[in-house]
Amino acid sequence: MVFKPWTDQRAPRHLLEDNEEDFSTPLHLPNVSMESSEGLKSFTGTLLVIPESLKFITETLNKLYPETSTLAELVIKKKFTRRIDSEDFIEDEQLYAATEADKVHEEIVSSTISITKYTELLAICCVKNYENIDKINYTLVSTSLLNSSTNATIVTLTPGTLPFDQLIATLGGKWSTEQYVQLVPPFVVTGIAGSLISQAQILGKEVHALVLQSEGVPGFEKVNEYAVEEIANLLKDRFKLGDEFNKTLNVVLHSGKSVNNLGLYL
Repeated sequence: MVFKPWTDQRAPRHLLEDNEEDFSTPLHLPNVSMESSEGLKSFTGTLLVIPESLKFITETLNKLYPETSTLAELVIKKKFTRRIDSEDFIEDEQLYAATEADKVHEEIVSSTISITKYTELLAICCVKNYENIDKINYTLVSTSLLNSSTNATIVTLTPGTLPFDQLIATLGGKWSTEQYVQLVPPFVVTGIAGSLISQAQILGKEVHALVLQSEGVPGFEKVNEYAVEEIANLLKDRFKLGDEFNKTLNVVLHSGKSVNNLGLYL
């Protein structure tokens, strides 16, 4: 029996697919700009920055406050560059030869994040998990928010796997009068919340973070339903939203795809 060396065999198909990415094309960072930010600069209340996984808060407030105003718009633009491959038919050899064309296709994808004011005390910025803007740089987004929010108190909410039996914990300065446990390093916070905390240290600004008890891998956590109730009560009391806020929030959470038989997937 003759054993052929690995180099004489065809590479597995999955290896070919893994190497399809062309590193000869440049990678562009997103361009982030804050537009119509006069209202945000003069806002003296609390700017609540949340990831899309906690969008049930904005959905609830939209039902309670149908008439809102936009303080600013965060415009994100990213340019994608890729080479276009073409297949040329060679008549003399009666076969197809794949050749790399000199054509380069460029496409600019843009998206907008609105900062919405609900009351004189509360404005919210909900940062989406974009699919069409590959690997969005949260550092640029958080830096723009910190530089534009000159008079507002910035608070961010984020899911996290707390290493103890508590529903909510804090990072950064003390914002709530509740006696929540203060987290200390090492603790992992991802997404927009993690970027806000990191950039605030660099820029010398203050960001208050509340971490909701969750379970699962970062970015896909299952939020504890009792933690949701706890944060709802805190927001209601802090911003004088009334009991209707809790009732509407409960309806939003238990409709659509927000609920499963083990807990809340948000």
